[in-house]
Amino acid sequence: MNDAVLLEFAVRGGYVKEESGFTLIELMAVVGLLAILMAIGGLTLRQYWFVQALSGAQNDAISQLRVQQQESRTTAPKVFGARFTEGDDNWQLIQYDEGVCSVTETRRFDAGVAVETVDFDTGLPAGELAGCLDGATDLVLFYARGSATPGSLTVSHHALGDRELSVCVTGLTGRVERC
Repeated sequence: MNDAVLLEFAVRGGYVKEESGFTLIELMAVVGLLAILMAIGGLTLRQYWFVQALSGAQNDAISQLRVQQQESRTTAPKVFGARFTEGDDNWQLIQYDEGVCSVTETRRFDAGVAVETVDFDTGLPAGELAGCLDGATDLVLFYARGSATPGSLTVSHHALGDRELSVCVTGLTGRVERC
């Protein structure tokens, strides 16, 4: 050892500290890896939000249709239901009484979620049905005795491509469920 190192060794109490740290290359590699991980995490989180929006739309439709079903059982002789338009994110809760359809509430699915297909077998005569549809593609109705127009509603999210969720209504019992 040379004299300078020995002198520093003696001054520091018996040890010599070597310089340590990270090189610029090491820091750039870590920053690059963190950027890649954050990008992957961001895409995964975005996908999760889309799936949650679609699931929330299905749950909202089920919940509101069940409310309409309960209203029809407790408020006779009125008929309650909902009307949907394919490709639209707006839908309406309706009330049918003595040949007149009226909107009780307009609902909207989360951004990006829309009605993909709607197929209910309504039992109204053609003239009354046209008045209830009011430009919508189809509607579901719940009657006082517990029955309903059978059919299904399918919602999709434009960012999820072919992913769809459906809601089914059983005609005889009026049961609303996922299908």
